[in-house]
Amino acid sequence: MKTLYFDCFAGASGDMILGALVGVGVEPRALLEGLSRLGVDGYEVGFETVDRSGISATRAHVHTRHEHAHRHLGDILKIIYDSRLSDGV
Repeated sequence: MKTLYFDCFAGASGDMILGALVGVGVEPRALLEGLSRLGVDGYEVGFETVDRSGISATRAHVHTRHEHAHRHLGDILKIIYDSRLSDGV
């Protein structure tokens, strides 16, 4: 098992984290498989390589229906605990 540490001194959004994971070599298919185990629908995710001022990065595009639900931490934890993700996650 490998461990990855984030130094998010200015915060990080979900799409930024997804892009960073793909950028360090995680297969997009593996991420999408993991997301599908959450039991949440109504979204699409795509990835592209971008260049900003000579710095190459992977950008994740997350598209949701406009009428998506706004969730609080308790809601998110329930989704994770009720998901089909392995206990290690």
